[in-house]
Amino acid sequence: MPLSDYEQKVLRSLEKDLSTQFPLLEQKMKRSDARFSPRFIVGAGALCAVVALVFVIVGLYIGSVLLSILAFVAMGAGSYFASRASTLARLRRQVQHVQPPSA
Repeated sequence: MPLSDYEQKVLRSLEKDLSTQFPLLEQKMKRSDARFSPRFIVGAGALCAVVALVFVIVGLYIGSVLLSILAFVAMGAGSYFASRASTLARLRRQVQHVQPPSA
């Protein structure tokens, strides 16, 4: 649902006020986060989770509880980063879709 003219005007005035009050925030928001793409982060997190699962199984097989615990923590971290990156990518797409075109 597109924004009305009044809503677009209010949004532009808010952006203008924020950019004058917080110039560092404006620079940070405009800067693209192109270091790592969300696909790369999701892939790396999923790979980390799968490899860690293998280490959990190996640790249980050889009887090393410490290895299994560390691998389980790594598996959780990989899953967390994969899900967080995919959620952030989805939110970014939604925000870019809602923003009115620059005048």
